[in-house]
Amino acid sequence: MVKKKLKGLILVVILLGIGNSISSRKLNFDIMGKMDLDKYTSQIKPYVQVINQKVQYIKDPSLNPKYMPEEQKKLTSGYKKEIQNINGKEVTIWKGDFTGNPYGNGAPWMGGKRLDFFDKSLGREGIQTNNYNDPNRVWTDKLVKNAILMRTSDNAYTLIDYQKPFSTKITVAGKTKSALYAKVIFADDNGLKLDNGKYYNCFNSCVIDMSDIRMEHGKESNANFYPADFPKNMLVMITFSNDNSSSYDIFKYCIVK
Repeated sequence: MVKKKLKGLILVVILLGIGNSISSRKLNFDIMGKMDLDKYTSQIKPYVQVINQKVQYIKDPSLNPKYMPEEQKKLTSGYKKEIQNINGKEVTIWKGDFTGNPYGNGAPWMGGKRLDFFDKSLGREGIQTNNYNDPNRVWTDKLVKNAILMRTSDNAYTLIDYQKPFSTKITVAGKTKSALYAKVIFADDNGLKLDNGKYYNCFNSCVIDMSDIRMEHGKESNANFYPADFPKNMLVMITFSNDNSSSYDIFKYCIVK
């Protein structure tokens, strides 16, 4: 009886030993397998990143730092940053041959250089006469020679391609208005003479500064600008409630030459 119990106990011990050995080996295999997988993952991670980057470049080539539109490849002059002093305030503009980003609202190019300072979260507006009566179309032109880019007070970039006075239609607060774009030839206390040959009396007009500048204490800069303060070659937009209205608003931008 004792011998049978002893044999049974020995058998249990042997089985437990075999079981522990198998579990230990399995654990070692699991650990080694995980170590091999981590090592493999670490090795291929850079290649996966490169592949993902290539896929992004295919979807949007402009994300590639080396990408440049064909129209910009032969341009070497770059762009000029100009600070204009208008009525004691500094207005910054960028000048050059412009091409917008054809793959979205990312950074555009000027003079063969990408405008890396461009904030794509801002709106985009345009000033250009074209066959579509759409000044904003200037952003999609393949090449705009001698363009001016400025940041405007309505939290947007305005791209200017001004050649001569022109009229268009704009929508303000849900209302359609006539708008005239022109340059100032001279200004006096009563009003402005523009390069369309007409004089505009400013007694009942509201003057709004579109340049992205602020006065002291963060106040908006669209106040206390009088007609006589308008420098020569200042680009303005005059909006009318209707074509025959003698009451209008004047929006001032920057000096264009």
